[in-house]
Amino acid sequence: MLTHEASASIYNARREYHTGYSLPGGDVYDGTKSNIGYSATLRPIEQATLVAGFDLEEEWTDQVTAYSGSFEKEISTNSVFGELAVEPLDGLTLTGASRLDDNSR
Repeated sequence: MLTHEASASIYNARREYHTGYSLPGGDVYDGTKSNIGYSATLRPIEQATLVAGFDLEEEWTDQVTAYSGSFEKEISTNSVFGELAVEPLDGLTLTGASRLDDNSR
């Protein structure tokens, strides 16, 4: 009748670029993305399903390039969502959904 799903992830990428236009030691990109999510699914009767949850995401980067110099940036997005699906007749499903994203920029 009620199920839960939780997730978490962290991804980091570090790259060095060596071209004729790079800094002597190479241009560097270092970026990280992290995410935490949760959703709950409620199925009170066979013909109806309600899903609700949230996602929290942060991204940041530190770059040093010959072209742009050195800079650090970050952005975050917090989201909540919900969905209701009802099957009043066999073969007919009515679905309503909503999502709100709050982006730091």
